[in-house]
Amino acid sequence: MAATSATAGRASAATGGRTLGGFTVEREIGRGGMGEVLLATQTSLGRAVVLKRILRDLAGEPELAARFEREARAAGALHHGNVVAVYDLFTHRGAQYIALEYVDGVDLASAIALEGALPWRVAATIALEMARGLEAVHARGTLHRDLKPANLLLGRRGEVKITDFGLALDAEASPLTRPGVALGTPSYMAPEQLRCERADARSDVFAFGCVLYEMLTGAPAFPPAACDGASGGGARGTDDGA
Repeated sequence: MAATSATAGRASAATGGRTLGGFTVEREIGRGGMGEVLLATQTSLGRAVVLKRILRDLAGEPELAARFEREARAAGALHHGNVVAVYDLFTHRGAQYIALEYVDGVDLASAIALEGALPWRVAATIALEMARGLEAVHARGTLHRDLKPANLLLGRRGEVKITDFGLALDAEASPLTRPGVALGTPSYMAPEQLRCERADARSDVFAFGCVLYEMLTGAPAFPPAACDGASGGGARGTDDGA
């Protein structure tokens, strides 16, 4: 969701200094097909936060709105050092926002793209912190369902935090998706997710293994090209025994 420097510059000029509820926007730091990410200051506490919102053109989509609220509530119910904290869920002028903990650093995907394979000790340290966060997620009866390097933040002080709970699901709940529709990132999805079958905690553990593999090799276990057609339930190079 990173913006180009030119786009970021224009966005900063357009958004800087704007007040949203109890937050003052500093600049836009990311934008994707469905939403934007803003760096802001929570005025009451003077702390940096991240604000996420659905793009206005998509704000009326019920399924997206439901996922957005689910992300806030799923992460907001967790209080763990390896999970990005949720500070608030609010509406401003008809737009929904989530206020999140700001982590000064980079995501794991960017680190791997820059450095390639990580030293095994570094990978092991990140994996341990990731496992602790995932354990906390599962202890709350929640599934993440989209664990991948881009959703793992590496802070400059050494912290590792799981983020982006937009596809999170209560382990006992029915998914907010249409039957036969697989949601997630195919390179990190467990076979049952690719087949649009019910996921459980083991599905997140499968993704954990994919992330660990990528940290140690510098390349995904299942490259996107190998996943073509897989999200519709097709094969992906290797089967359940991968």
